Amino acid sequence: MRLISSNLLTAILNLVFFLLGHIHKAKNFPGNLLKSIAKADAPYTHDLHGYTCAAARDLMRQAFSAELPQPAVYTFILGCGQHSLKQYKIELRKACLEGLRDAGFQEDRHASDGAQGRFKAIDDRDHGMHMVRVFPKFDSSASLPVEPLEEDVKSMEAELLVDRLQQRASRNELEKLSLLGLGEFLVELLPVLLAGRRGRKQLDLGEEPEVLESRASDVLEDLQEAWKLAWSGLQGELAAAQSLTAETKAACCFLFSEMEAQPSKAGSTKLQELRSKAEGLPTCQTDTKKSPQEKKLEQALKPIEEKLDRWSRGRHQFRSPEELKTTQLQKEKLQQSLAELKPELYQAARLRLGVRAV
Repeated sequence: MRLISSNLLTAILNLVFFLLGHIHKAKNFPGNLLKSIAKADAPYTHDLHGYTCAAARDLMRQAFSAELPQPAVYTFILGCGQHSLKQYKIELRKACLEGLRDAGFQEDRHASDGAQGRFKAIDDRDHGMHMVRVFPKFDSSASLPVEPLEEDVKSMEAELLVDRLQQRASRNELEKLSLLGLGEFLVELLPVLLAGRRGRKQLDLGEEPEVLESRASDVLEDLQEAWKLAWSGLQGELAAAQSLTAETKAACCFLFSEMEAQPSKAGSTKLQELRSKAEGLPTCQTDTKKSPQEKKLEQALKPIEEKLDRWSRGRHQFRSPEELKTTQLQKEKLQQSLAELKPELYQAARLRLGVRAV
């Protein structure tokens, strides 16, 4: 009898968790988003991780082709960088931008609140997030702008921040990082770790912590273990270093300054020794060795640029307007491919030489 009751209880719990998971995911279904956007309703930030390119393009085109009943600004998160499970895909951004152009929108990197029919892509390197912000067209007779609910925005930002740190916090991932990568990771981790400790103390006292403090306190043990591993790795890398790039030296010294600002670390002899070590090492040039892929793109681009340059100065004639247009498109595509390669090169500097992909 007890066995039957236990199995029944387990089945009920599994069913509840299954339904809750589907209810949560359903909030991000295209049909639900279309209805919400058509009413200019909150939330105003949505995560499109897991969307296909076709679904994302259709969503943008259908959601923003018509005017909204009132002003609103929407932000769509496309991914959280190379070290997150919610990885950023360039193709997804392209699909979103194409869908917005299909809806009659124009790209405007300077667009801000009050703009209409505009969008801009945002690559937030400080937080490792890639987004598209949309400024919809709306009924000009609408009243005051609608602002996102502050708690909703804070909750999503806290969730993404802690989630990204957790994905990067495994021993396997941390061992891939160079001294620069470890320094930047610890700088990002430090305020979240401190927030988690504050949140844990407040919970112990029966008080309600802030959003980030609450989320970080849930995984405090994981964050502390990540700090221990990364801090140990940084000390080992710094001890073995013979020289540092200016960027790496600045990242290390900034980390030490942030740590020294904590009351428990004020006047720490160990931190002073590490700072002296970093500042005393000779500064070397940044590794500017180009990847084979970058060289190949530049080699293909150079003759096309030279040909167009000669044409602009009257020293070359194209056989037809179509040939000129084709050549200009080839140049634009190669330039775009080079621009898309830059995030990979940026990331490579934060990895140990043995694991660099470019």
